[in-house]
Amino acid sequence: MEKRSTQFRALEFTLALAAAGLGVVVAAVETDAVAAWVAVVTTASAAVTAHIASERYEGQANTFRGTAGRLERLRNIWQRNRAEAGAEADSQFVVDCENAISTENEEWMAQWLAPADSAKSPS
Repeated sequence: MEKRSTQFRALEFTLALAAAGLGVVVAAVETDAVAAWVAVVTTASAAVTAHIASERYEGQANTFRGTAGRLERLRNIWQRNRAEAGAEADSQFVVDCENAISTENEEWMAQWLAPADSAKSPS
């Protein structure tokens, strides 16, 4: 995944550089034949950039879905056992929920603080 991300970032940079180069050519030559390609290359660069961002958000969404699933399972277990369990079980339920949220938060913070090229999508 890291290699793929690096390849997309290189493609993004290359397309942006090509668009800038074509813009210089258009300004120097003053021809409409090349001018249309500036828009094409710029649009392709924007599409690659959007794809990079969407992959990162998809990874975050997977992490959030996993945490939501853990919290739902904890709630379901707690609700099933609530009748026979006492205050100690309620306290343990709260601790388990806090641990699930804390784990997700630690994963999110690690990704947020990691450099863009070394950030990995959670599984």
